[in-house]
Amino acid sequence: TSKYSAMQTPELYIGYARQEYFASPESVSRSSAGTYSIPQDLPLHTFAVSGDWVFEAEYAQSTKSGDLLTLHFYARDVYLVMSSDLTVPVGVEVHAPVSINLSEDVDSQGIILVDEARLYHLVSLGAAGEASLTLHFDQPGVRAYAFTFGS
Repeated sequence: TSKYSAMQTPELYIGYARQEYFASPESVSRSSAGTYSIPQDLPLHTFAVSGDWVFEAEYAQSTKSGDLLTLHFYARDVYLVMSSDLTVPVGVEVHAPVSINLSEDVDSQGIILVDEARLYHLVSLGAAGEASLTLHFDQPGVRAYAFTFGS
């Protein structure tokens, strides 16, 4: 069993109803399409998106190819609840001092296939630490709900 680290990033909700750690400079357009950007310096324990997204109460949905979601975290493991009506490949890019990602959900090319609504294991590092993660959405339609973390 792993013990909880006080430095670990807290659970992050992506939908607007419980959203606290959103760092894109633009205001969230509730239930309508908006265009967003990622700040140059993303604070620890926050996330941001770029491209075109629709924020609903419980999730945000990517609406075009090339959309990004970036997270700056402190943890060993990063999980994200996602779903999609079709099977959609999502690129997972980890920026960590040791960038070997041991997650069983990410293939050797750094791709995760999103389909059914479930908890996807995005990152598994050798030890808890500060790192960042960028998800590349090459097709629209993925819904992202909440990040959770483990150490």
